[in-house]
Order: sequence, then C-alpha cells, then structure tokens
Amino acid sequence: MKHSHVYQHYALNSNDELVNIDSTVKDDVKSIFAGKCVDIGMASLTALLTNKRWGCRNICIFGFPASYMAKYSRLVPIVDIEKCVNCGLCETDCRTGVRLLHYIKDNKGLVADSECIMCGSCSVVCKKDAISYQFVWNRKKFMNDR
Repeated sequence: MKHSHVYQHYALNSNDELVNIDSTVKDDVKSIFAGKCVDIGMASLTALLTNKRWGCRNICIFGFPASYMAKYSRLVPIVDIEKCVNCGLCETDCRTGVRLLHYIKDNKGLVADSECIMCGSCSVVCKKDAISYQFVWNRKKFMNDR
C-alpha cells in the first residue's frame, strides 16, 4: 500500500507568528501574474491608441500570412515619379504607415511594402493622381525598365 504524504512548509513571520509558506507562495504567484496581465494590457492599449492598425499587424491571425504573401503579390501600388511632388499626403493618410516617399526615391515608384493592405487611401488623397495600382509580373524587370 502506497502512502501519500502532503508536506506543508511553515516559517515565522516578522511578528513571530507561524505562517504557512505554501499559501504565501501561491498568493505571490497570483499577484505577480495579475501584475503581468495589467502590464501587458496597458502596453497593448497604449499601442492601439498610438499606432495605426497595431492590432491588425500584431494580433490578427491573418496579419502574418497576409504580410508574408504580399511579397509575392503582383498587384502593387505604383507612384509615377514625374507626377509626384513629394507633398507627403499619401504617407500621412496611409492606414498602415507605409513610407511611400522612401519607395519613390529608392525603388523607382514601386511600393513593395508588406504592410500595404491595398486600401487605396493613398491614391484617393493624391492631388496629382500620381498613385495607381498595377499588375507587375516581374518586379526586377519593372525597376530596370524605369
């Protein structure tokens, strides 16, 4: 016959009272866990209020696959370098914070950012109609031809 023993640990507190340490440890773990939950909740709330679409990029289960597949998308925003006056309205209005002016300078107008959700707000706000959505089958060839 097997006997099970339950050991309880006791110690003296600062008032020389005998205290069950096991329950104290459980209470400490609960308070640490609650504190971490509050910290994570406050950090998430701050991020939601300060960053555009933070939840879509970091919490949504579709965010990672969508950003991964965006690298292979053939429909991309194209900025006509000759029409663009670098006013920055497109960047200001972008829902995901894509730095379009960076792509105008370094990528010859081909916006190849995985954060772009193809919402079209940049092309709507552009006063010069410099942004359009086009099918680009070969990105390297497109950049070499420009």
